[in-house]
Formats: sequence, C-alpha cells, structure tokens
Amino acid sequence: MPTLDLTVEQVIMLVQQLPLEGKKAVFKVLQKELMNQENPWLKLAGKYQDDPQFD
Repeated sequence: MPTLDLTVEQVIMLVQQLPLEGKKAVFKVLQKELMNQENPWLKLAGKYQDDPQFD
C-alpha cells in the first residue's frame, strides 16, 4: 500500500467530506487498530497477586 504524505489536518478534512457511512467505516478501522495496541498497564495487572510480601 503506498504511503501518502498528508498532514493530520488534511486527513481530517478528507474524512469530514465523506458521507456518514464512510465516516463510520473509517472509525471502525481506527478503533480496531487502537484496540489491538498493547496496553502497558495491562501487562502489570495481577503481577503481584501471588506475592505474599506485596500487600
């Protein structure tokens, strides 16, 4: 896929010009991409649950 040299402002302007269904499609793709990123806080969840010295 070719990379375009666009600014964030230009991308926002282009998305604003889309019909509602197009905006929803862009939102779904972005939401899926953001959800797939690792959350560093979730890596620590439960790390010390079996440690008797950690209260």
